[in-house]
Amino acid sequence: NAPNQIIADPPYVYLVNSGTGSLQVLQNHGAAFPDGGPAGDGGLALATLAETPLGANTYPQGLVKAGTALWIPLYGGFGAGGAAAGQKVLKVDVSNPAVPYVLSTVQLGGLDLKPFDGGAPVARPYAVTAHNTPDGGFIYVAPNNLNPDTYVPEGPGLIAKINPVSETV
Repeated sequence: NAPNQIIADPPYVYLVNSGTGSLQVLQNHGAAFPDGGPAGDGGLALATLAETPLGANTYPQGLVKAGTALWIPLYGGFGAGGAAAGQKVLKVDVSNPAVPYVLSTVQLGGLDLKPFDGGAPVARPYAVTAHNTPDGGFIYVAPNNLNPDTYVPEGPGLIAKINPVSETV
């Protein structure tokens, strides 16, 4: 009910949904319409292959694929209490797309967010990308540096760099 981002990796499509707090794996089964569909575009017949819950109040924001894993930042719910469900990045194994499962969790809650004077920001990761190299590369996450109740900026913009092998930030 609130899809945030998709990745197409034929014949699969991976989608994170903030409303349901889940990862959905869809599979393409060929043309959706025998007659070619509207305007003859052929369409796609995507069917859900698997859906993995990522937790209540997690609000997954994006995803990136590196190797056989998806990296999914969790924003967290509203207010200081809800923010605790976020502040992390999940590593989800999709080596078998029909059975995705969470391999590990990288915590961002302890990052030094360089708060402005008197600020109390929370690391709410929003955007994610990967730089894949032959030696592994890195996962980059942009944590919002906002007050958990007022959403006022309380620190500078930062990028968290995650080593996908050691899972260190």
